[in-house]
Amino acid sequence: MSPAFKVVDLKKDTYITSVTPNIATASSSTLFTVVGHNLPATLYATLDAVICKAEGIQTLVKRQYFCAVPSKNSVEFVVRTNDDLPVTGTPITVSISKVTNIFPLGAGLNAPVNITVTGENLPSTTAFAMADAICSKPTDVTSAKLTIVCTPKG
Repeated sequence: MSPAFKVVDLKKDTYITSVTPNIATASSSTLFTVVGHNLPATLYATLDAVICKAEGIQTLVKRQYFCAVPSKNSVEFVVRTNDDLPVTGTPITVSISKVTNIFPLGAGLNAPVNITVTGENLPSTTAFAMADAICSKPTDVTSAKLTIVCTPKG
Protein backbone atom coordinates (compact mmCIF):
# COMPACT_ATOMS: atom_id res chain seq x y z
CA MET A 1 0.00 0.00 0.00
CA SER A 2 1.39 3.41 -0.96
CA PRO A 3 1.66 6.20 1.63
CA ALA A 4 -0.99 8.94 1.74
CA PHE A 5 1.69 11.59 1.33
CA LYS A 6 4.67 12.29 -0.92
CA VAL A 7 8.09 13.44 0.24
CA VAL A 8 8.97 16.63 -1.63
CA ASP A 9 12.50 17.87 -2.33
CA LEU A 10 12.01 21.56 -1.48
CA LYS A 11 14.92 22.61 -3.71
CA LYS A 12 14.08 20.68 -6.89
CA ASP A 13 10.49 19.39 -6.98
CA THR A 14 7.42 21.16 -8.30
CA TYR A 15 4.83 21.66 -5.56
CA ILE A 16 1.92 23.95 -4.70
CA THR A 17 1.74 25.87 -1.40
CA SER A 18 -1.58 27.67 -1.98
CA VAL A 19 -4.46 28.10 -4.40
CA THR A 20 -6.83 31.06 -4.08
CA PRO A 21 -9.72 31.58 -4.00
CA ASN A 22 -11.21 28.43 -2.47
CA ILE A 23 -14.77 29.61 -3.18
CA ALA A 24 -16.19 30.75 -6.52
CA THR A 25 -19.52 31.92 -7.93
CA ALA A 26 -21.61 29.42 -9.90
CA SER A 27 -21.95 29.96 -13.65
CA SER A 28 -19.16 32.54 -13.79
CA SER A 29 -15.46 32.74 -14.60
CA THR A 30 -12.88 33.02 -11.84
CA LEU A 31 -9.18 33.85 -11.82
CA PHE A 32 -7.30 31.32 -9.67
CA THR A 33 -3.82 32.12 -8.35
CA VAL A 34 -1.45 29.22 -7.71
CA VAL A 35 1.64 29.79 -5.53
CA GLY A 36 4.34 27.19 -5.24
CA HIS A 37 7.90 26.22 -6.15
CA ASN A 38 9.52 25.38 -9.49
CA LEU A 39 6.28 25.78 -11.49
CA PRO A 40 7.28 25.04 -15.11
CA ALA A 41 5.63 26.65 -18.14
CA THR A 42 4.22 23.24 -19.10
CA LEU A 43 1.81 23.15 -16.14
CA TYR A 44 -1.89 23.45 -16.80
CA ALA A 45 -4.93 23.63 -14.55
CA THR A 46 -8.38 22.05 -14.67
CA LEU A 47 -11.57 22.87 -12.82
CA ASP A 48 -13.86 19.86 -12.70
CA ALA A 49 -11.83 18.28 -15.55
CA VAL A 50 -12.24 21.33 -17.84
CA ILE A 51 -8.96 22.96 -18.86
CA CYS A 52 -8.48 26.53 -17.61
CA LYS A 53 -6.76 29.29 -19.60
CA ALA A 54 -3.35 30.47 -18.38
CA GLU A 55 -3.73 34.20 -17.72
CA GLY A 56 -1.84 37.02 -16.03
CA ILE A 57 1.18 36.09 -13.89
CA GLN A 58 3.22 33.10 -15.10
CA THR A 59 6.46 32.62 -13.12
CA LEU A 60 8.29 29.76 -11.41
CA VAL A 61 6.58 30.63 -8.10
CA LYS A 62 3.18 31.99 -9.19
CA ARG A 63 0.72 31.12 -11.97
CA GLN A 64 -2.79 32.31 -12.74
CA TYR A 65 -5.58 30.46 -14.52
CA PHE A 66 -8.97 31.73 -15.70
CA CYS A 67 -11.58 28.99 -15.23
CA ALA A 68 -15.26 28.59 -16.12
CA VAL A 69 -17.15 27.69 -12.93
CA PRO A 70 -20.04 25.23 -13.30
CA SER A 71 -23.27 25.38 -11.33
CA LYS A 72 -22.51 22.70 -8.71
CA ASN A 73 -21.95 22.63 -4.94
CA SER A 74 -18.20 22.03 -5.24
CA VAL A 75 -15.56 21.20 -7.85
CA GLU A 76 -11.95 20.04 -7.91
CA PHE A 77 -9.17 22.42 -8.99
CA VAL A 78 -6.10 20.47 -10.12
CA VAL A 79 -2.73 21.67 -11.40
CA ARG A 80 -1.20 19.03 -13.68
CA THR A 81 2.15 18.38 -15.30
CA ASN A 82 2.48 17.84 -19.04
CA ASP A 83 2.38 14.07 -18.34
CA ASP A 84 -1.09 14.59 -16.78
CA LEU A 85 -0.07 13.95 -13.16
CA PRO A 86 -1.46 16.16 -10.36
CA VAL A 87 1.14 18.46 -8.80
CA THR A 88 1.78 17.97 -5.07
CA GLY A 89 -0.56 20.31 -3.20
CA THR A 90 -3.55 19.72 -5.48
CA PRO A 91 -6.32 18.78 -6.03
CA ILE A 92 -8.19 21.21 -3.81
CA THR A 93 -11.95 21.39 -3.41
CA VAL A 94 -13.49 24.71 -4.43
CA SER A 95 -16.88 25.51 -2.89
CA ILE A 96 -19.39 27.11 -5.20
CA SER A 97 -21.56 29.99 -4.03
CA LYS A 98 -24.81 30.92 -5.68
CA VAL A 99 -27.29 33.78 -5.19
CA THR A 100 -30.83 32.39 -5.43
CA ASN A 101 -32.95 35.46 -4.61
CA ILE A 102 -32.80 39.22 -3.96
CA PHE A 103 -35.83 40.84 -2.30
CA PRO A 104 -37.28 43.36 -2.85
CA LEU A 105 -36.41 44.12 -6.47
CA GLY A 106 -37.47 47.77 -6.27
CA ALA A 107 -37.22 50.74 -3.92
CA GLY A 108 -38.40 54.35 -3.69
CA LEU A 109 -36.07 57.34 -3.89
CA ASN A 110 -34.55 58.65 -0.64
CA ALA A 111 -36.29 55.93 1.40
CA PRO A 112 -34.18 53.28 3.17
CA VAL A 113 -35.09 49.73 2.19
CA ASN A 114 -34.04 46.42 3.78
CA ILE A 115 -32.72 44.12 1.07
CA THR A 116 -32.29 40.41 1.67
CA VAL A 117 -29.96 38.34 -0.50
CA THR A 118 -30.36 34.57 -0.18
CA GLY A 119 -28.22 31.83 -1.64
CA GLU A 120 -26.01 28.83 -1.08
CA ASN A 121 -22.43 28.81 0.29
CA LEU A 122 -22.30 32.62 0.46
CA PRO A 123 -18.85 33.66 1.76
CA SER A 124 -18.58 36.00 4.73
CA THR A 125 -17.22 38.62 2.30
CA THR A 126 -20.42 38.71 0.22
CA ALA A 127 -21.36 42.29 -0.64
CA PHE A 128 -24.29 44.01 -2.33
CA ALA A 129 -24.36 47.24 -4.33
CA MET A 130 -27.15 49.26 -5.92
CA ALA A 131 -26.57 51.94 -8.57
CA ASP A 132 -27.09 55.49 -7.30
CA ALA A 133 -27.68 54.32 -3.72
CA ILE A 134 -25.95 54.50 -0.38
CA CYS A 135 -25.79 51.08 1.25
CA SER A 136 -24.77 50.05 4.76
CA LYS A 137 -22.47 47.18 5.61
CA PRO A 138 -24.26 43.82 5.36
CA THR A 139 -25.73 42.43 8.60
CA ASP A 140 -26.98 38.98 9.55
CA VAL A 141 -24.45 37.45 7.14
CA THR A 142 -24.63 33.65 6.98
CA SER A 143 -23.82 31.11 4.29
CA ALA A 144 -27.50 31.28 3.28
CA LYS A 145 -28.39 35.01 3.47
CA LEU A 146 -27.41 38.58 4.19
CA THR A 147 -29.40 41.71 4.91
CA ILE A 148 -28.39 45.21 3.87
CA VAL A 149 -30.05 48.65 4.06
CA CYS A 150 -29.83 50.80 0.92
CA THR A 151 -31.17 54.29 0.25
CA PRO A 152 -31.62 55.05 -3.47
CA LYS A 153 -30.57 58.62 -4.29
CA GLY A 154 -31.82 59.56 -7.83
